[in-house]
Amino acid sequence: MTAAPGDPQPRRPPVWAWTLSTLTAVGAVGGDVLANRFANIGWITWPAATLAVGWLVLLTWQQVRSQRAAERAAVEPAPAVQALPAGPATSLPYTSGFTGRGEDVRWIVDSLATEHAVAVVGRRGVGTSSCAVQAANEIRAEKPENTIHYLDLRPDGRRLGAREMLGSLARAVDTPPPRSGRADDLAEAANALRRRLDDERILLVLDNVDTPGQVAPLLPPTARCRLLLAGTPALAGLDGVAARGLEEPEPDEAVELFATAGQAVERIRAAIGVPWRETTVDTFKAGDPDTVVTGIATTGMATLGVLRQAAASGRNLIITHEPTFYSGNDLPGARAADPVYLAKKAFIDEHHLVVWRLSDHWLARKPNEFTTALAETLGWTAGRSRENDAIFAISPTTLGSTAAHVRSRLSLRGGMRVIGKAETPIRRVVLSPGTTSLLAAVENLQQADLLVSGEPREWEAVEYVFDTAFAGQPKNMIAVGRIVSEEPGMRACAVWLRTLVREVPVETIAVGDPYWKPTL
Repeated sequence: MTAAPGDPQPRRPPVWAWTLSTLTAVGAVGGDVLANRFANIGWITWPAATLAVGWLVLLTWQQVRSQRAAERAAVEPAPAVQALPAGPATSLPYTSGFTGRGEDVRWIVDSLATEHAVAVVGRRGVGTSSCAVQAANEIRAEKPENTIHYLDLRPDGRRLGAREMLGSLARAVDTPPPRSGRADDLAEAANALRRRLDDERILLVLDNVDTPGQVAPLLPPTARCRLLLAGTPALAGLDGVAARGLEEPEPDEAVELFATAGQAVERIRAAIGVPWRETTVDTFKAGDPDTVVTGIATTGMATLGVLRQAAASGRNLIITHEPTFYSGNDLPGARAADPVYLAKKAFIDEHHLVVWRLSDHWLARKPNEFTTALAETLGWTAGRSRENDAIFAISPTTLGSTAAHVRSRLSLRGGMRVIGKAETPIRRVVLSPGTTSLLAAVENLQQADLLVSGEPREWEAVEYVFDTAFAGQPKNMIAVGRIVSEEPGMRACAVWLRTLVREVPVETIAVGDPYWKPTL
């Protein structure tokens, strides 16, 4: 018997019932032992043992029934297929700034006219996603009456399994999603989906396929459905799939494969998730925005050391969180003739680098990307407060042990400063990467023992923490340095950019702790 979705589920037997039945059985067995010595009372123990065993069987049957019903009724949440308002119902992204790969795109379009399943395969970052989406857009333009559905099987870097894939597509075409991850339920959902796909001409575009098993339930496609896959080279080995491999591009071919720095920034602006400000520091700071991007590097600050690494690795678009030329607006001002400024600018120009700042809008995302990434680096994510996402509960420890932990996780050399006694107990921590205002310190320390700060002003938050001891409510502070505290957030930025920009490599380049500790 299977519970239908929405029906009341069989209740699991309570703990007291298991305990009672176990004690009954133990008592019956013990009585039976005594009965071997006193045969005249054996007639009492056998009925008791029979009753206990029957009760255990009943409880076990009810437990199994409850678990099976829960399995079938539960449905894992799956990402909904996005829909665009214009044109026929579809979730296919519109391409922007796509050039080159013309032969590959034409092959995909022509192959889908005769083949039911087509795959464009290659390593990550080689351009399989862009080619597949561009080809699907050309098909949409040529045959607007067709329905196209697009699904990314690696959203935000997380691989979808067959159940989540089937659930997302089922919701898009209005068929029942899998009731569980069991093989028979997956097959039932796949069959319903396949019957629906055969009702009209539909093109399914499945992007970022990491394993053939993710798409196996849809193979072979139905007669009227077309399947376009982009991802792992292993797709080329599937029966009934026509595959085309994309080779690694040469550096001088980048002009045909990706957009300019200006177009890349427009893509970021469109996807950042917060309104773009009219007045912002998030602008180009050096280089030509029309430069074709061969690779992207994120960093806390575009130091000369970072620029050298970026140039050596072919990452010619540097996305920095902090200023490049020693002031908030990056304007040279009185430094226009300064040899240090001129040397840095000359290096950028000679190596055809482009520096763009991403500060205001990366900070504006919720929850705060820098706080989240710093917590992950320190291993404190699980204790995040629901009421205040800057506060984290950690395992009880001391200030001294916490300072050692922070130094190790952030690879600090000499930049750490600590306020408080080493033996002070620590249970709740405020994370404040970047700058730390007095207001944030005062409000958050009311709910925590320790403030882990990036760059606090000594006459504001630092002095306030010192004076808490005199007020009889001692608090503690660990200051690690502004750039060090922000670097986890720019690593997270690189991870996010890889979901947005797949045509060229994206990496993060760390600045590191700029200070060293002298031995006196």
